[in-house]
Amino acid sequence: MIKTASVWLMNARGEFLLQLRAPNVKNPNKWGMSAGGWIDAGESPADTVKRETMEELGIDIPVGQFVFLGDFFNTENPEHQTHPHIYFAKGDWEISDIRFQESEIAAVKYVSLAEIKKIIGTFVCAIQPQKITLLEEYLYKEQLN
Repeated sequence: MIKTASVWLMNARGEFLLQLRAPNVKNPNKWGMSAGGWIDAGESPADTVKRETMEELGIDIPVGQFVFLGDFFNTENPEHQTHPHIYFAKGDWEISDIRFQESEIAAVKYVSLAEIKKIIGTFVCAIQPQKITLLEEYLYKEQLN
């Protein structure tokens, strides 16, 4: 089973950063979460999110700024079972601040939660529905506080 960690990055306007996967990587030409990747041996999921955010987007976020939303087991494909760990971070990152890794990412953009929900499950999106559920649950709890 492959352990992964991914993060939802939200800007001050309440929009979420998505990345368009490059044509030569897994899930080519599909929109994905802000950043993420495989957890290296001896690395914590939070450290993975920090590393991947820096590598993929050029954004250095302190580990303590990441909020753990939850994890789940994806066993739909017996050949590729994963254990994703999902995080959230909020900041004032503008598109012009982002220096994305062109070998993995073709483009980035900010979108609303409603826009993400429209593309979940379509051929243009590589985001698993469980990842949006964890985000929605967190945002709902934050509204109550």
